Amino acid sequence: MQRRTTLQLGISAGLVFLPGCTDSNSSSPDHATDGNDDEPIAADAEALLLTQDGANEAVGGDWDPSDPHERSMITRGADATIGLYSMSEDGPAGWITAGVWTFDTVDAAREAFDGHGYQTGYGFEDRDIAVESISGSVDGNEGIVLFRDANAMGAVSRTDPEGSDDELVDAALSLGVAMHTTWRSG
Repeated sequence: MQRRTTLQLGISAGLVFLPGCTDSNSSSPDHATDGNDDEPIAADAEALLLTQDGANEAVGGDWDPSDPHERSMITRGADATIGLYSMSEDGPAGWITAGVWTFDTVDAAREAFDGHGYQTGYGFEDRDIAVESISGSVDGNEGIVLFRDANAMGAVSRTDPEGSDDELVDAALSLGVAMHTTWRSG
């Protein structure tokens, strides 16, 4: 009898805690922005890129431009890219690569987002940046976010051979938010 009571209490407790343990595949409030397919973005790709100051503010550290920079697979074919690096011993180290694509129409951007190579096979999760976004980790040392707002698409990669998957994805999301926030602030 005591075993049955213990089992019932354990199951009941598990059911009470279960809703709080599930992942809704949404971002934390700190990793969320709004987009709007009804208002196309009227800026060129260079103007939409993450800035050095934006990176420093979003994830701390002292990021420097890397020119020429290595392009991450996520930014291949982008209309504009930026590379930043930090060799800091006191703060974040590694690389940041960001890219932006602009399109003539929302439908063209939506098609590019849906057809991007990171849409399948990587187990990325849906996020709450812009109109639509995904993020995840690749090769255990690169956090990535890909997002679309109206007729523009952005991507950020945060790489650090010493960083954990969770830390790198969190940093990529913070950088993606920093980049996307400037798209609608003008």
